[in-house]
Amino acid sequence: MGTNSFDANVVTLLFAIPAITPAPPPGGDATAGPRPTEETGLLKTGTGTAVVDDVEAKKPAQAMKKPVARGKSYGSSLLGFVLGDGNEAKVEELATQKEQQLLEQQQQEERRATATSGLWGGFLVPIYEVVCTKHNLLLITLMSILNLSCSHYIVSHASYMRLQYGAEVSASISDAFDIAFPVLGFCASIAVSPLLTAQTWLPFAVLAFAANLWLILTIVPLASFQWASVIVFGPMRTLQWASFYRIIGATPELYDAGSVGRALGYNGLVIAIFGDALSPPLLSLAQSGTTDSEESQRFMLIKFGLLAVLMPVSIALPWHLFKIRKQLGVTGTTS
Repeated sequence: MGTNSFDANVVTLLFAIPAITPAPPPGGDATAGPRPTEETGLLKTGTGTAVVDDVEAKKPAQAMKKPVARGKSYGSSLLGFVLGDGNEAKVEELATQKEQQLLEQQQQEERRATATSGLWGGFLVPIYEVVCTKHNLLLITLMSILNLSCSHYIVSHASYMRLQYGAEVSASISDAFDIAFPVLGFCASIAVSPLLTAQTWLPFAVLAFAANLWLILTIVPLASFQWASVIVFGPMRTLQWASFYRIIGATPELYDAGSVGRALGYNGLVIAIFGDALSPPLLSLAQSGTTDSEESQRFMLIKFGLLAVLMPVSIALPWHLFKIRKQLGVTGTTS
């Protein structure tokens, strides 16, 4: 009895591993392996028998072809066990977000790999990928409109105030502006520096408040408000350009290291075209009035138009950056 059980176990093991062929029994055919009988389906050996199912014998090869059902990853299951059942859903959500980010990065790399030849692939695609992102379009729109407002103010404030308040008041405010602009702008850098190490959206939120406040002060037809606009202009201008260079150079989640140079170059070109080159035509438009009152109205309409564009864009940019920070889960701070 014991011998038959031992032989049956050995035969079963040998049948599961086809590469190993048992020795034939004495007097048997050396080339013929063990075969099940037709009547009983038993596998005969030299010393005993073992039950072998023909269907079960084919299952190992079929099982290897079946796709493995995807379940929870070992890492997410382990984190769920450590953190508790209540946080398992959160762990799965974070894992899914990470997979989506990796998939998007892979798709971007594939697009770059397939578009490396010709005018579009070699020149236009890098420009498109840097300039035409949503946050960058908001950034250059804000910078262009604000830069145009500042340039127009610098070249036209003397003419505008002379029409509104007379030559004497206009000369006094213009002289104060020539001194306050560089001095207050330099002093503001001390207060602006800590602000740039805060959240990415915060400098632009402060800039939105300062820029709209300054432009509103220039619109109010009172000399005291014009004096206040002179004081606000320098610090606001410093914050504007400091925030611009900071977001491009110190936020890798928005601009990777390889695109910083292109972002500065292309954005600077757009800002120069729309922010500086349009200032002389605006001044000519304002001074084309036939009377002083008409000319003064034209100056006022231009400022209202700039404010109407500046206000929504300046609010949209920090709000968009705040949403990006929440989606990516980054602190937005720089060392």
